[in-house]
Amino acid sequence: MNHGAHDIDIDTDHDLSEMDYANTSIDELTSSGHTIRARIRPPVKRWLLSKVLKRPIPTSLSDRLPTAQVKVLNEDLKSVDSVYLNLNIDDLCPLYIEGEGGIDLGGGIGVGLSEAVRRLLDNFPKLRLTLFAIPSCELWARQRKKSGLRYSLDISLPMHRMWLDDYKDLVRRERIEIGLHGFCHVQYENRWFSRHTEFAFKTEAQTAAVIAQGMRVFRAAGLDLTGFRQPGWDINSDLSLIDVLRENHFLYVAGSSPNAGLNGSGPLVSNIYPTLVNGLINIPQNVELDWSDTRIDEAIQQIVQRCGIVSIKAHMASPGTPNALSQQKIEKLGNLLLRIEVRYGSLIRHATLETIAAFVARKPIIRDYEPASMNCDSEEAHAAQHPTVLGRESGSRADDLASCGSPLKSHTKRPT
Repeated sequence: MNHGAHDIDIDTDHDLSEMDYANTSIDELTSSGHTIRARIRPPVKRWLLSKVLKRPIPTSLSDRLPTAQVKVLNEDLKSVDSVYLNLNIDDLCPLYIEGEGGIDLGGGIGVGLSEAVRRLLDNFPKLRLTLFAIPSCELWARQRKKSGLRYSLDISLPMHRMWLDDYKDLVRRERIEIGLHGFCHVQYENRWFSRHTEFAFKTEAQTAAVIAQGMRVFRAAGLDLTGFRQPGWDINSDLSLIDVLRENHFLYVAGSSPNAGLNGSGPLVSNIYPTLVNGLINIPQNVELDWSDTRIDEAIQQIVQRCGIVSIKAHMASPGTPNALSQQKIEKLGNLLLRIEVRYGSLIRHATLETIAAFVARKPIIRDYEPASMNCDSEEAHAAQHPTVLGRESGSRADDLASCGSPLKSHTKRPT
């Protein structure tokens, strides 16, 4: 079936689809070696791309929905007695430079954002993270000059082994998953605008070549290839990226927000449930740290009441980047997790995106190593102790969900 006949209930996701993810209309243009800023309307961009640059049209600029085979995967989620929650963080790479002009993308050991992530995991033992890592991050020329960077950010290099081993330890302990986040986070096909959207203007052959590069680095680094998120959300509107990922046996793509990525040209996939798109599972992102606490709480309540997936997005990035993990945002995130714990309790089940995708795909997770532990917090142990009862009526949680409808009356502080 094509997009005109897909089985997504748009009305079901209406409230979330109206959330205005800010797609700035201000783009960086390069002219004679100087960076200038200008507003260009979408029709002009489409004309430039098709007539001048001869490049594909990305979803954000397309005036029609992509043709795709889509199917919402929500039946199994409605049959269990908990709601999945995942915190996913983009742009992990071995970059940590202190001081003025410094950049922290989780590249330190025991300092900065890497230490903040560990503290978060320590404070919330049930929390599970999906970190999307850039295999070989490239900085803009002015960023390199300002930061003084003089080394490669290829995560497979021996110079980064100690840093990567620190994160691999968390993978072995089943606290995090590391997913693929493009290759370098920069596109060179269109130097006029959207330079950070690595897959927006690539043909299928170019996409396949870059995905292969990223996969080689991950394998050299000893990382499993589970899931993928495209840098900057935007992709070629022919959805060839999905085909390439499926052909390379990725379990899932986390490729949509309410109005970006797969939903860039309109509501193609669900905002609260996984959706099978051309044979590959897409897991949506539907909560942003940049939102107000009230908006976040309301969004989570809607998702929980519909037995969906709560997917919270953040960035390992400098202040000013959307959803960047500044000190203020880290504190906000901690308070949010406390509110969720108090309000929903055992109704929330923390999981990596890999675990969620494996559940809806009904596939076992096969490891190349023995997990560090199989305590009651591990996903496999939880699944063994609480087997899914398929066919259970979706209304069987009515009492639990009704109790979540009242506003949070009090907050509790975690003991220090």
